[in-house]
Amino acid sequence: MSGIAGVYHLNGRPVGEGLGRMLDAMEHRGPDGTDTWRDGSVGLGHLMLETTPEDRYESLPLVDRSGNYAVTADARIDNRKELTKRLGIRCPDDRPITDTELILAAYKRWGRDCPKELLGAFAFAVWDARNRTLTLARDHFGIRPLYYAHQADRFFAFASEEKGLLRTGFSEGEVNDLKVADFLLMPVRIEPDATFWEDVFSVPRAHTLQITAEGTVTRKKYWALDPNKETNLGSDAAYIERFQELFRKAVRCRMRRTTPLGSTLSGGLDSTSVACTAAQELTDEKLHTLSAVYPSIPEADEREYQEAALDMYPDKMVPTFVTPADTGPLQHQDWFTHYLDHPNDGINAFILVELYRRAAEKNHRVVLSGNDGDTVVSHGRTYYNELLWSFRWWKLSQEIRESVRDLGGDQENLKRSLKGWAKHYLRHSTLTKPLVSLWRAVRDGVNSSRADGLEMRSEGGAWQEGWRKYFDDRFLDATEPYLDERSSPREWTRERHHHHMLLTRPLMEGAFRKYDALGAGLGLDIRFPFHDVRLVEFCLSLPGHVKRRQEWSRWIEHAAMEDTLPRKVQQRTDKTDVRWVYINGFETHDKEKLNRFSESAEEETNKISEYIDSEKVSNLASKMAKGSLNNHSEESKRILLWRALSLHNWLDEGSSKTPAECGLRGSVPSHSVS
Repeated sequence: MSGIAGVYHLNGRPVGEGLGRMLDAMEHRGPDGTDTWRDGSVGLGHLMLETTPEDRYESLPLVDRSGNYAVTADARIDNRKELTKRLGIRCPDDRPITDTELILAAYKRWGRDCPKELLGAFAFAVWDARNRTLTLARDHFGIRPLYYAHQADRFFAFASEEKGLLRTGFSEGEVNDLKVADFLLMPVRIEPDATFWEDVFSVPRAHTLQITAEGTVTRKKYWALDPNKETNLGSDAAYIERFQELFRKAVRCRMRRTTPLGSTLSGGLDSTSVACTAAQELTDEKLHTLSAVYPSIPEADEREYQEAALDMYPDKMVPTFVTPADTGPLQHQDWFTHYLDHPNDGINAFILVELYRRAAEKNHRVVLSGNDGDTVVSHGRTYYNELLWSFRWWKLSQEIRESVRDLGGDQENLKRSLKGWAKHYLRHSTLTKPLVSLWRAVRDGVNSSRADGLEMRSEGGAWQEGWRKYFDDRFLDATEPYLDERSSPREWTRERHHHHMLLTRPLMEGAFRKYDALGAGLGLDIRFPFHDVRLVEFCLSLPGHVKRRQEWSRWIEHAAMEDTLPRKVQQRTDKTDVRWVYINGFETHDKEKLNRFSESAEEETNKISEYIDSEKVSNLASKMAKGSLNNHSEESKRILLWRALSLHNWLDEGSSKTPAECGLRGSVPSHSVS
């Protein structure tokens, strides 16, 4: 995790102090050095955080000997050996070839199509003096951020963070209300490159962006997941072997580092798979694990599973336990907002702040994460749906029967499950759906309270039914032309297509931006083995029965990790409910802040009133402070409250505070650490 910035003055004006000011705004990304390169109307800048052995030989921005090319990059390239061979590069005798040298060589060979040949996490810009073009590129999953602002006939500017553009005059700083609507989970149509600012855009993941001397900007997608490709290997053993090979490779290539290696260890299947595989790969070193424990909240505590992994690798793992339950979700909100540059949708982000702060204190510049491995591998939740709508009902009944049996259910449980699937078919079949819709309309007319409910759709991430009453009428009217329909469960008749939708949701890219903000604030490079292109493509292409089998969701991962994980973790079919952690944090540590928000929410000067019905949100905050919003069925209301709190923090407080006022870096408060 480093930082990059650049300016291309389209009117021929020489690059001035604006480039340096962009780097100053993001100085936290470059504790190991800052440098710039200028050539008339073009300038590139770089902020260095050394995390790999090759980084110490980087000199960025990099200019080739001919002077025709200049490049700046925030990159880690994973297929180094393969690229070196394909490009015919002769490595220097006294040092390794750097990742940026590989990027430049790839650009010289393949031009703007070069990112499709790269594996890893990267955001880079190449200036081609011969063609007078500036080319930007971003990795396949958008792990590294990259933003830009463009004014025709004036300038094109880019930076790793939005603040690099906002604080230097390259953006007017006008809030994008449609993005706010999207953040508040209104079902709106919004472009993938939109940000919270009207004139700042994100380079989409898996895209290149090229600007010419005439000011023409072209966008090109270089890679996409194929939802129609299926891998058929013929046997369970073959699937397991291939998963093991790809997963081990994904972990190994992310272990390059210059400091002791850290890895989060929650006790769940994904983080434990990453940590245990990394421990096996290490020879003369130990893995430093980071685990959150909640002795006062047994519903969320996973220490028994963490201890099982530590007991399996007693000579390979050095544990650190952190107790985030000693704080609340609002504790680090200013800190997070400062680095994130927009409202924080991660209600449990305070847990990550505590974990990664501890990693920074221990000088683990590289930390592995099992983030969203369940999405990559897939729970196979729509496999049963696929069986239903392909009329393989006997197979579906067998799967349900075996699942109920293995979970300890009885005949009554089986009947309820079969009845539930029959209802699902009747609700969504083209033959019976109109009748069911009519019946539901009559029912809702009788029981109007149903329509006042607030439910979230897992697929589209938008509210169902009673969401409108929580928003300001004028905001609703302005947003009405952009409202969008979301897919119904009937449309997910293939498990692979549903899996593809989950992998390509904007939610995924948003999660990486949160991790990047954490890394930027604490001087860390957080790496994600599950988001290896080769592994993701393989998992998506698997047939449904390999993803889900009886009671086993993510069957392939459970089976492949049999000899790597402790049995206690490998055979887990449950997942700890961490909602209790943030509920406890709100009720125990954030009560005063919730009450202050409740009192101020209805004031005319409160900016969130332009978007949200302040009275209703104020009521939610008051209920949360009193401990009367902790029912499981009210999760959607808690999420709405959290997003309103985050929006308030961004609009009224966090975005205007200086780093010192936010309590940054070493001044982040310490809590129970052992």
